[in-house]
Amino acid sequence: MPNNLKELKNIWLIGGGKISIEYLKVLTNFNKKIILITRRKKQVNLMKKFKKNVSFQYGGLSKFLKSNPQKPEKVILAVNTRYLYKMSELLINYGIKSIMVEKPAALKLLELKKLKKIISKKNVKYVIAYNRRFYGSINYIKKLILKNRIRGVYFDLTEWIHKIKLSDYSRLELKKWFLCNTSHITDLVFYLAGQPKKVSYLNKDSIKWHKPVLFNGNGITKKNIPFVYRGDWLSHGRWEIKIFFKGFVAKLKPIESLNIEYISKKNIKIEKFKNESKYKPGFYNMCNSFIKNNLQEFCTIDQQINNFKFVHRILGWKD
Repeated sequence: MPNNLKELKNIWLIGGGKISIEYLKVLTNFNKKIILITRRKKQVNLMKKFKKNVSFQYGGLSKFLKSNPQKPEKVILAVNTRYLYKMSELLINYGIKSIMVEKPAALKLLELKKLKKIISKKNVKYVIAYNRRFYGSINYIKKLILKNRIRGVYFDLTEWIHKIKLSDYSRLELKKWFLCNTSHITDLVFYLAGQPKKVSYLNKDSIKWHKPVLFNGNGITKKNIPFVYRGDWLSHGRWEIKIFFKGFVAKLKPIESLNIEYISKKNIKIEKFKNESKYKPGFYNMCNSFIKNNLQEFCTIDQQINNFKFVHRILGWKD
């Protein structure tokens, strides 16, 4: 391993929040120089322990770019959700060619469409970080799908709103909470079963900062797989996905765990699968894939535009 940081290829990690700590835990395993770019010094007190190949830049991305720094090999964008679109534009216009951005990449469908245009024009590799796609359990389900036809999917979109610390988020982020957080479930379902083709839906009720909070519906994906969903943020429930096969069902509840139930005339046999525990689940596989340019499993800008259209339709949003 080179002793001089200047000999290593750069990765920029932008953002000084809790999620950046999870990224640093993983990134320091790779032979790269990590430059963490954040606005305030106090944001990185907990990050000082990551001294291996890590340096810090304060004052935010705009100030850092004014110093005309050497372009990095990769950029991971992990700022607050409301800044993802603006920061993506800054990076692309600066000439960055490989970006992994935290979900959902933008808060408005129009912003995503604008990003698609400049990504195509500038020939940028731009992927969206839904870490649950990279769980070991999801890889196991993908192997099941190769050998067994999915007969149907059920998913629950209920958020535990009593667990959300409202003061940590802007009014816009709370208004778009489904995209900011709940979209982990819709993305994972359509990643496994195909993008939605048709959907019937019902939505109603609201809380002070989000509308609607009750939604039910069904549809079919482009792979001709039927699905049913529900969500009620004012009642009982939690994130859940059930994938039905002939003779068995794969259950993700909570999403971090996987149970396979094999059903026969005699009994029900249950197999349990545990995800990796050393890092935040999915993070090592996700970062490793991004660094090695294995991008086929990531959410693309086109997939995200389709996901946004689905969310807007079932929630009755205009933008």
